[in-house]
Amino acid sequence: MEYPLSSTYGARSALFLQSADDYHRHRHRINKKLKHLRRSLNIQTKDSKHYAEKEKISSISSENYAMDSKFGEVILLQIERDLIYAEETRLLLNVRSSKAKEKFLISKYKKSIVNAKKLLKVTTEERDTDRVLELLAYIAIIEGYLKVSRKKWSVAINAFSVARIILQFLYQHEKLPEGLTKELYLDLIDNIVDPALSLSLSQASIKQANLLLVSKNAVSENKIDYLQKAIDIISRRDPSFVKVSSSENASEKLIDSIKWLNYEAQLSSDELAKSIMKCNKEEAKVKENDPSTYDVSLINWQDAITIHTQEMERSNNDADAEDDDENQDKYIISTYLNYNYLLLRIRRDIALYENLQATYKKKTVSRTTLLETARDSLKMLQNVIKSIEEIKELPGVANDDDLNESLDKLDVYFQSLKLYKLAQAYLISNKYKESLALLNESHKQLSKIDSILQIDSSVDDLLK
Repeated sequence: MEYPLSSTYGARSALFLQSADDYHRHRHRINKKLKHLRRSLNIQTKDSKHYAEKEKISSISSENYAMDSKFGEVILLQIERDLIYAEETRLLLNVRSSKAKEKFLISKYKKSIVNAKKLLKVTTEERDTDRVLELLAYIAIIEGYLKVSRKKWSVAINAFSVARIILQFLYQHEKLPEGLTKELYLDLIDNIVDPALSLSLSQASIKQANLLLVSKNAVSENKIDYLQKAIDIISRRDPSFVKVSSSENASEKLIDSIKWLNYEAQLSSDELAKSIMKCNKEEAKVKENDPSTYDVSLINWQDAITIHTQEMERSNNDADAEDDDENQDKYIISTYLNYNYLLLRIRRDIALYENLQATYKKKTVSRTTLLETARDSLKMLQNVIKSIEEIKELPGVANDDDLNESLDKLDVYFQSLKLYKLAQAYLISNKYKESLALLNESHKQLSKIDSILQIDSSVDDLLK
């Protein structure tokens, strides 16, 4: 069986699925893959009229899995097919509500959980604990979605908390084979787990917005028996991921304000002050060229952003009680938090990009590996460019000419570097004309600013 998250959410991410039609097409791709896989394992059922009596998938056992892990992949793909169908249905419901479709959506989640429990039994003897944890994270997300659809908020909080803890642990500790990336774990936290966890907390009227602490507290009172295995594995390998440390609860002198550029803003809550202090403390531990050291700090900044966003939403309901200075402070704090998070994300993506470049220094590398490295490098550069654009759009950034000039230089530099890497990929593919054209365009980009080949001190300072 492949790594569960890479073969499911990773495949989705690579295809940039957005619309119901996208998910519909992907569902059919999974069907074809399942058909070929069943045939290769000799478990296909040709008699469609008596399928229920003759189908062989339900009889897959741990012995089958021990003989060939592809038996587990069959069940995993069945689960993913149902989830893709559920996502397709959810997108259709966003356009037009339907009670029948809502029931169908829940039925797909329930069917996925049944198959997920079956897969857990089949993979009982799996020795790769990281692979097991990926599977448990995948199932925890499904369980969370099912509980959200049935409005069982406390169990949903528990499920998404388990998923969050697993993903954080895997990002920190897992060593994936070449070709797979741990960035998927952070993407899942950012785009899947945290939004669902925040919604569940809001619906349960729980004000605690520090998602890291919420997750740790939730897993200490686990409500989903079959997910306990994940907590046990993590507890044995690194207890800090599941236990609230004394330092996290310790009382200390809190900051009462933050400074960003020429602005200063007063903090309105102890919770936000603690969160920002924790962010700064963890960021100081980051090792510039080691991408794995960024994850805790990035997650902490995300937690701080969530805390502040929820505080702003609550205060907006009582807007008459605020004066203009308090309102301005909130937007300064928001920019401060997002600015620091995005800068750290840029540094992380640059570190990932630099690590990828080591492939080109190897003596013997296949063309396929070089092209895959070029593709991953382009993705990292595009992420940097996107983050720079997001910084430019933050309130207050446009008012600082020096900062804007530095950001413009960064943008041009990485745009030109992206063109250079693309030219390199064409060169590897023996497409010399295209490569030369892209190199010329890269040179034109660089000529837009002075001395860009050696980034000036203002840009250098921005990234430190």
